[in-house]
Amino acid sequence: MRQTSLCGGKKVSVMGIGGHYRHFEYGQFEETYGPIEESELVSRTRLTEKAVSCGITYFDSTWYNEAEMLGKTLARSGLRGGVHVNGMVLGAFSGSEAFGMSECEYFNKYLDKRLSVMPGNYFDSFMVNAIEEKYHRGKCADLVGLLMKKKQAGDIGMFGFSCHNHQLAREIADEFPEFEIIMTAYNFHNRQFEKSFEGYTGSSSFVAMKPMVWAQYGIPFNTVNNLADFNEIFGFEPDDDIAVKALRYPGTNPLLNVTLASVNTEAELDQLLAAGENENTPEDMVLLEKYNKIIELDGGAPLFMGGLEKDNLRTAFFCVENMCNILGIDKTGLTVKNDDRIQVLEEFKKKIYKSLENSPLKKYIAYFLLR
Repeated sequence: MRQTSLCGGKKVSVMGIGGHYRHFEYGQFEETYGPIEESELVSRTRLTEKAVSCGITYFDSTWYNEAEMLGKTLARSGLRGGVHVNGMVLGAFSGSEAFGMSECEYFNKYLDKRLSVMPGNYFDSFMVNAIEEKYHRGKCADLVGLLMKKKQAGDIGMFGFSCHNHQLAREIADEFPEFEIIMTAYNFHNRQFEKSFEGYTGSSSFVAMKPMVWAQYGIPFNTVNNLADFNEIFGFEPDDDIAVKALRYPGTNPLLNVTLASVNTEAELDQLLAAGENENTPEDMVLLEKYNKIIELDGGAPLFMGGLEKDNLRTAFFCVENMCNILGIDKTGLTVKNDDRIQVLEEFKKKIYKSLENSPLKKYIAYFLLR
């Protein structure tokens, strides 16, 4: 695995791992988390051990139970000292408002809670999560002051923020140079980062998130590979290694230090490891452009239909939601926050397939239906 240097000279892997939160439907700000099961902890520990043995040293966590899962994993494996762990607190401005607390009280409370489950009681880096949500300049200045104190106390090694709004991220980076690490969306389809940070001369390090989520939140672009008759519809064979090529792409931007991807299976880990070994060829770039055109067809229908039957509840839910939008299906009752969420999704899938019977979009029906 190739290495990169963060500001201050610390060496980490160019590829990083996120994705420790299986029960995403439980979450809303803080205090509501899905359970961590022993079987999940065992598999996550095995995955982490393999990742570190192959050279991956950057690990990310957002939700509290992601930090708890990662902390227990590192404690079991004895690997804490050899990795860089990033943490975050959800919704510093929006969450504190929802809880009726000041942003510093809110942030400090849930940072301390995460510190309590991390071996050594420290994070190598810590971020203000989704800083664009109800961003407030004065409150941000207060948070910077708090984070500086936490750094001086040895609780965190460096601090920064994550942001989906690239222009705002640039403004914050310029106004608050104290932020040492910035996470923002960047991939082959979404390159807004390049324009917003053109001419940037600050010293912050950058982490690219959402390398697989090109067009719609929660849906990896390569779900289109699941479509029946892919070659007949698009005129070329689906590429089994397209995920590897996509993961490599952010590294072509010299400003970006680490590419962070969700990894929850050994197959996904193998893709990440392969991406960290080499660079894309001109032929790889041509193929990425072909996929880029596919996901924009028919309002995104190829993407949504390809992921409709995914085992991943997160992906399946967002695909169902988007197909309902395209087909004009009433979404009343569509939720994954109830105990009957699986049944709810199945009912909406039936409505989608029924709607497709007389639609030109029928050609995108997922391959699961044709078995």
